[in-house]
Amino acid sequence: MKTFTIYHVPGHKVGATGNWPRRSKTNFKKYGVEPHIIEQLELSDTLENWQIVGDLEFEYADDLGYDRGLHYIQIRKAGRLTLAQKAAGGRNGTFEDRSRRGKIGGKIGGRIEGRIGGWIAGLIGGNFCRLLCLTRLTTHH
Repeated sequence: MKTFTIYHVPGHKVGATGNWPRRSKTNFKKYGVEPHIIEQLELSDTLENWQIVGDLEFEYADDLGYDRGLHYIQIRKAGRLTLAQKAAGGRNGTFEDRSRRGKIGGKIGGRIEGRIGGWIAGLIGGNFCRLLCLTRLTTHH
């Protein structure tokens, strides 16, 4: 079972979360207002229950006069990897993808030692290549 919390950030929004301690701190930092718990539900962590939590969040948002954001189920689904993504090595791709991006980054910025350095170089290299391609597409006719 998981505790789902529907909460209110006075003057800003109604939200839903499966991690109240983290979400309450985040919202306080963002809005400068202490969020308040409206309702907590003990449910299993399933798609059906995400739908229930999101529907309840929308009811409270409507009752309190706030705009609806994304439905809780959409947010949770977006955070989950599909089987195809898992098979392809997750969001960052396979080892070969990451290695190729690291080599590009290394050519651009010199050799960076260590696992984290290679990861950073891959990000920089991939972003630089995308930027370079976009620049070429927009500046050359």
